[in-house]
Amino acid sequence: MHHNITRDDGGFNPYIKRCYQQIYSPFTLENILDDDFLIRCYNDHREEVIKFFNKRNDDLLRINISNETSLNMLHSFLDLPEQHGKFEKINSGGKVTAWKAVKSPLKIESTNKGRITALNYLSKYL
Repeated sequence: MHHNITRDDGGFNPYIKRCYQQIYSPFTLENILDDDFLIRCYNDHREEVIKFFNKRNDDLLRINISNETSLNMLHSFLDLPEQHGKFEKINSGGKVTAWKAVKSPLKIESTNKGRITALNYLSKYL
């Protein structure tokens, strides 16, 4: 993973690379193998997100997907019909292939399929 985030000739999508390098800064192989570093980064990022949405509570959904009510909370947040039960486990093979089926103009591909610029990519959403 470290190689695909830090290399200049492909690997992950540039937006995903930027996020990893910003949230897990400094993004070094030593740091991403250090549980304490990763926990600290997670907690720092979580606090930044909570602070960002401080006055917009209705725009942030915080759920524990192992909780039986979480799927219904997600549906409610997205204004979808009620859905009871648990989230379906889709990552049992180690790779989430369901992501390939998602079709949305807001979707960011996980791999870099050629260079893109933020301006060209985001201009229709600004």
